[in-house]
Amino acid sequence: MDVIIPAPDQLKVLSHNQYNTPEHISPTSVSPSPFEQFRTWVTEVQGIVPEPEAMSISTATRTGIPSSRFVLLKQLDKRGFVFFTNYTSRKSKELLENPHAALAWYWKEVSRQVRVVGRVEKITKEESEEYFKSRPLGSRLGAWASEQSKVIAEGEVAGRLKDVEARFGVDGTRVDADIPLPEFWGGWRIVPEYVLIFRCAMHGTHLIVTARWNFGWGSLLAYTTVFAIYEYPSPQMTHQNGRLSDYHPKHTQEQKVNNRCKVLKIE
Repeated sequence: MDVIIPAPDQLKVLSHNQYNTPEHISPTSVSPSPFEQFRTWVTEVQGIVPEPEAMSISTATRTGIPSSRFVLLKQLDKRGFVFFTNYTSRKSKELLENPHAALAWYWKEVSRQVRVVGRVEKITKEESEEYFKSRPLGSRLGAWASEQSKVIAEGEVAGRLKDVEARFGVDGTRVDADIPLPEFWGGWRIVPEYVLIFRCAMHGTHLIVTARWNFGWGSLLAYTTVFAIYEYPSPQMTHQNGRLSDYHPKHTQEQKVNNRCKVLKIE
């Protein structure tokens, strides 16, 4: 990536990574189960991607104002994707107001992306306790000391951590202690409505290969698989006055979406 600063208040990125990945996904190589496909990809990138469990989670307020941040995926089963956080944090408050979220993973080293959109729910206290007990001692103490999304004074967290250590009888000589689960801390589960995987390939032709699973309402087992290969830019796109124009202003929203890409194959 080449960056220039033409003016003190500007920044321009001049180059873009050119994908040239020989591997590809196809209807025969993608698992019928999105959860199995995700597990396969995560397993394959172990040792290649530094932190493959790191994911962006986007939430929104009741009025639709979005916010995104990165968290760590901790659990996955047939019910959905689970992460843990403070229930008083901004993301938790937004999830209570608007119980939907979007997840995204970007694994640059292998030119792969995963997107998940779905509704959210709190996991049970028993599930949160089971995970909490598996965390290192420092992480358990930190959960008690940290008040997420709140303004603090310098040194306040360190002082609060010392208070927590004294409360639970922890000193520098102990490697473990019985630290209970805070009432304000636990897990959220994203129950997917759809899962979408991307594999960028063939930089010369700008192919983006995707597979999408659509989930039926009421059952995570009732999903259908849609496979498509999109080529950018599509023949419908034209350059007008130096800018890329892909649809006429009077086109319908569906036409706008269809014109943004050329669907080469759907099965």
